[in-house]
Amino acid sequence: MEFKKLNLSTSKVLVIGDVMIDSYIEGETERISPEAPVPIVKVTKEIFKAGGAANVAVNLSKIEAQVGIISIIGKDKEGSILKKILKENRIENHFIESDQEKTIKKLRIVSSSQQLIRLDFEKKISRSFDNELVKKFESVIKNYNVIVFSDYAKGVLKNIKSLIKIAKENNKITLIDPKKSDFSDYSGADIITPNKSEFEAVCGKTKNSKDFASKANKLLKNFNINGLLVTLGSEGISLFEKKKPPFFQSTIAREVYDVTGAGDTVIAIMAACLSINIPLKDSVKLANIAAGIVVGKFGTSYITKKELDEFHHKIIANNKILHSFEDLKEKIQQLKKENKKIVMTNGCFDILHAGHIDYLNKARMMGDSLLVAINTDSSVKKLKGSSRPINNLSNRISLLNALESVDMIIPFEESTPISLIKIVMPDFLVKGADYKVNEVVGADYVKKNGGEVVLVDLVEGLSTTKTIKKIKDESIHI
Repeated sequence: MEFKKLNLSTSKVLVIGDVMIDSYIEGETERISPEAPVPIVKVTKEIFKAGGAANVAVNLSKIEAQVGIISIIGKDKEGSILKKILKENRIENHFIESDQEKTIKKLRIVSSSQQLIRLDFEKKISRSFDNELVKKFESVIKNYNVIVFSDYAKGVLKNIKSLIKIAKENNKITLIDPKKSDFSDYSGADIITPNKSEFEAVCGKTKNSKDFASKANKLLKNFNINGLLVTLGSEGISLFEKKKPPFFQSTIAREVYDVTGAGDTVIAIMAACLSINIPLKDSVKLANIAAGIVVGKFGTSYITKKELDEFHHKIIANNKILHSFEDLKEKIQQLKKENKKIVMTNGCFDILHAGHIDYLNKARMMGDSLLVAINTDSSVKKLKGSSRPINNLSNRISLLNALESVDMIIPFEESTPISLIKIVMPDFLVKGADYKVNEVVGADYVKKNGGEVVLVDLVEGLSTTKTIKKIKDESIHI
């Protein structure tokens, strides 16, 4: 699929869930208060942004989707501000307004782009609006293709089971951003999108990728959910579907500045794509690109259609980075059809140095295309200890991506690259001469399939460990 040809303006998405106002008071800090050891902020401006489910709706509007929203707000100043923001973004408002409720407000004090404190003015919905919500939902659902349930556990979705049932009776695709610790409330949904912490709160801590997949598949089965998308922060995202292999895509974030609202962006992009029948995996890929852009912005934010297009075009222009096993399979199949000799190596490549470059240059000269499998951050920690990596995955990939010798890069979570080796079946499997052939993971498999295992001489005295030690030793003497 070519994302540049997307026409998301035909997407029709209804968002239902807890809404709030995100307020940012910005100012300058030049001195400490004489009354208490706290900074004095000279206020220059206050900015209001839609939060919670309303931010999902704004994300949809910014990519030109047709969007409506259902929620419960108070008849108050904050509610009026929120309605104004939605109107400015051409979002159809189906709010239930009540004198007995207060619109949630999250107030952040910011100075020099640094958040100093957050104040939450919130109270859960005090009475039942179940009947009103159901009536409102039933009256507008026919106008939309996809329903996004944005659950912040503030009370709007107390009766979510009934709403999911209505959505399915109307043949609507249902996506849920969960906050409840009991996922049984989401039974029957098409896709849920927890982050890793939310996932592990329900399923327990995961020991490794195999355990992760096992727990994910059990969740899908137990709660009759078709798809599970787990956001992994700087690591990327993982998609699990019934009776299908897991799909992992590494992050493409250039710089993580503020993760506020990134999950809202993911579910918004997915909803818009699914609304126009884009396959789930392609929807996930695009959502991951969008989230990578949003985390580079300050505060509750969103991505525009123009930004999404421009960023994806840059990725297409330089397609060394493979984000999934499926991407890798396609690339390898194409190379083998062309009778290209494939060279493969793997490592952490933390603090890239001249020894690495020499090693990779030598590896590349053995064939037509060099694949570098690189350990994810969590994988590096397991191998090297809690203080590693020095550079995160995104930065390590960027450096490898800049090398002329490297043709393909793929991250892997496992402690060894054996799964990747079995997919690639390289003509040459390369490691440093500090290994013996029988110590190289996958050596037997490669040789059995007609490939060679090659040990490359390393530049003496150069290693990441020695570089770190030298930096530490010199800093001691300063």
